[in-house]
Amino acid sequence: MMLFSGVGIAFSGILLCFNDYLLYLIATFILSCSLSIRTIYIITFRQIQTHKEILGSVNTAFKYIAFGIYPLGIWLATFFQKIVPINFIIAFSGLGFLLVGLLTAYLVGKEEVTIQ
Repeated sequence: MMLFSGVGIAFSGILLCFNDYLLYLIATFILSCSLSIRTIYIITFRQIQTHKEILGSVNTAFKYIAFGIYPLGIWLATFFQKIVPINFIIAFSGLGFLLVGLLTAYLVGKEEVTIQ
């Protein structure tokens, strides 16, 4: 499933690089589905690896970081929109999703993946 998620994220990134609103719509749908698949594994991994006595604190910190970044992203998007056309901003984010998707697809199935 994570390989499917990585491919979906990468494909969405490619679609976001085209200046077409229908492709933007398709890309955001595929991206949403792919990120939902990813969320299942992230939550499961966090629940398995975190000691029970601090699980609530870890979950809270994760939600603050994960959902607290949205206002910053919205602010940056509105700021950069005054300087750069919006289709370039969307294409740039598409390249980011492409890289994340390819990295995810590459790392799936590796014996041990550590982040230090």
